[in-house]
Amino acid sequence: MNRRTFLAGAGTSAVALTVGTPAVGAQSDPFDGWLEDAPNYDGVVDYTGEDEVRVTVGANDGFTFEPPAIRVDPGTTVVWEWSGEGGSHDVVDQDGAFESEYVGEAGHEFEQTFDEEGVSIYGCTPHIPMGMKGAIVVGDAAGEAPAADAPAQSAGGLQSLPLLPGTAAALGIIATVTVAISRWTGASQNDARIQHR
Repeated sequence: MNRRTFLAGAGTSAVALTVGTPAVGAQSDPFDGWLEDAPNYDGVVDYTGEDEVRVTVGANDGFTFEPPAIRVDPGTTVVWEWSGEGGSHDVVDQDGAFESEYVGEAGHEFEQTFDEEGVSIYGCTPHIPMGMKGAIVVGDAAGEAPAADAPAQSAGGLQSLPLLPGTAAALGIIATVTVAISRWTGASQNDARIQHR
């Protein structure tokens, strides 16, 4: 059988629901997916304990911030320095807290001091669609951000639960359902996905 949406089982079907639950204290991505398409993002670089941190504008291929995500203490000054690669860039906070000039000159600098705990996401206005994005975690405002493709953590491993009508809806989850259908002449197995919105 092909993958399909499982609606209701009847007859000789045996159904099991596998659910992953977040570990106690686990944090979701504090950037809400903002850095998913940033080509060089693989986690948050910890610069706590530093008074000043430098981020390169126009790094690598000219269309990234390096590093793209950092953690700093309250009171830290972040200095963005232009590499001169990739044309003109700016640094614009998505909530309007700060905005640099739009320039392409190598060595140009823009700085911002982060006094309050929180999460700031920013980008280069014309190059955001190319993934030229960054983020700053100030203090303990959010937990460690996972790598962009890190698997979800679970407490105590995966749990198997019987699938009863409304189980997925009651749990409010996205679940993987394994359906084993037995017949007198043989057996087949199908993985189906259900999604509750």
